[in-house]
Amino acid sequence: MMQMATPFPAASDNTTDPLSGQPQDWIQNSLDDDELSAVSGDASFTSSRIWQGFMTARLMVALLLLALQVLEMYFHNGSPAWLLALCAVYAAATLSTRLGVSPMPPGEPFERYWPVTLGLDLLVYFLLVWFGGSDMANYVPLLALPPVISAVLGTQRVTVLTVILSSLLIGLASWQYYRARSMDSQILRYAMMALYMLAMFLIASVLHRVSRSYGLQQSQSRAGRKLLRLHSRIQDMVVQSVRDGVVVVGGSGRLRAINEAAQQMLHMPQGLPTIGKPVETITEMRPLLHLIHQSFADAEGVSSEVFLFPSGNQSTHLMVHSRISAPASASPDEEPLCLLYLQDMQELQNQVRTEKLAAMGRMSAAVAHEIRNPLAAIGQAAQLLAEELDQPLQKKLNGMVQDNAQRLGRIVHDVLDIARMQQHPPAEVPVLTLDVEVRQLCEEWLQQHPPGGQIRLMLQAPDALVRFEQDHLRRIMVNLLDNAWRHAQQGKDASVVVSTHAQNSTVRLQVWSRGAPLQPAILGRLFEPFAAGPSRSTGLGLYICRELCRRHHADIHYQRLSSPLPPDGGARGQDTGNTEDGNAFFVDMPTANAPHNRTR
Repeated sequence: MMQMATPFPAASDNTTDPLSGQPQDWIQNSLDDDELSAVSGDASFTSSRIWQGFMTARLMVALLLLALQVLEMYFHNGSPAWLLALCAVYAAATLSTRLGVSPMPPGEPFERYWPVTLGLDLLVYFLLVWFGGSDMANYVPLLALPPVISAVLGTQRVTVLTVILSSLLIGLASWQYYRARSMDSQILRYAMMALYMLAMFLIASVLHRVSRSYGLQQSQSRAGRKLLRLHSRIQDMVVQSVRDGVVVVGGSGRLRAINEAAQQMLHMPQGLPTIGKPVETITEMRPLLHLIHQSFADAEGVSSEVFLFPSGNQSTHLMVHSRISAPASASPDEEPLCLLYLQDMQELQNQVRTEKLAAMGRMSAAVAHEIRNPLAAIGQAAQLLAEELDQPLQKKLNGMVQDNAQRLGRIVHDVLDIARMQQHPPAEVPVLTLDVEVRQLCEEWLQQHPPGGQIRLMLQAPDALVRFEQDHLRRIMVNLLDNAWRHAQQGKDASVVVSTHAQNSTVRLQVWSRGAPLQPAILGRLFEPFAAGPSRSTGLGLYICRELCRRHHADIHYQRLSSPLPPDGGARGQDTGNTEDGNAFFVDMPTANAPHNRTR
């Protein structure tokens, strides 16, 4: 899998091609000492095979010795019977060791296994050499087998001690065998035995070094493979988690890798096996063929916009960047790779729009802060001037100045409220009884905005407690009531219904008004700032409501619903007689978990 930390990461001396099998510096030291020791522990498989091989060899030697003793007794009746018993016991011991003793764990000293393995071997072989000498067998070479096993399985100290003990036993057996011969013959035999023991020592030393070198290489190889697997998994997780599409095509024209985002952008069926197939045979990849061919032909990356028309009149606008990666070596088995990086232009445009909106918000807050003082001075001057005016036209013009100054003041206040919003820790947020607060806020709103119709209350959550700042809840209620009454159908049947309803661990606050459906253009930008409709509002009310809800882990939504009032009467005992649909804004708030903190 190609690495994708950024769309086009710059070449660096510390970054190697992942296809070469070498991990990057940012991950190659990720195995700590305890993990490295665990990786070294993976050598138990190789140690188990070597252990079982030597234990099987010991068992085969024991069985051959037992068979040889049986033949010895059959052909030479003078052979001691206890040697046959010794070989039988030795065969049983080697069989039990082969079947019952676990292989030596890596890193565990061999000393604990020495008495039941090599120590027993030296004892049995020496007894056979000392008491079992005959014309049929020469048991002296068997004393060279324990040093070989010790050189592979044991430590250097155990190997040296085993070689010395084996040499002493060979020398003792040689003295017992050649002591009756002439001095010249003894000297020659002892010299040959010394040369034999020296060769055995050198062979054991070389085997010990070779086995340790092989074990070290095995541990390093296992650590490298584990690190490479870890590297591949991390790369796969990174590539699969990016929002942009990643496609890798080999020089042979076959698809080598593709992430889920690219499959969705290209409208490829999920679960369809495409890896390893020629890109010409994949229908969804055909719009990218000219970029792939051009990239391989020019041996450099290109960028181009691509339009896809998967069905009907729908289209997908993609920006595609390509990059060519040369093989890490001159091996004919490796092929160049073409990396295609796909970006959805719609998402890019949304990101640009979001950044522009954020920048505009910061600029608006700065401008609002600067014009607040001059605007206050204009309003005060208009109020002072009203005391000196006596002409109706002058008073009318002065009233227009005051009204627009107040309107500008509300706009400045809304913009600065957005900039000042801060989220407090949950423990510092007071617990409110929702129905009590809603009733009081509606009464306050009615006193300040005497309506021509009615506001009906349907408060059905008397025990619901919520964590909410009282001022923030008031701001939400005022904005929703202002918006509902502004757009409600006027006349004797005009109405706004405020209701609450508890459900499981949440409680819903709903403000419903009878009115015409919202236009689709407004509906798509309902909670965006400065998205005012035909009215003269600032276009920040619903946006402020959404931000305040988010700061209290609540959700606000809009839906076209029928009247929540029953058809036979309202909350104040009046007959509505109308079940037509209206516009509903509802806020879902989690209930509080600390009823003892209630403030009312």
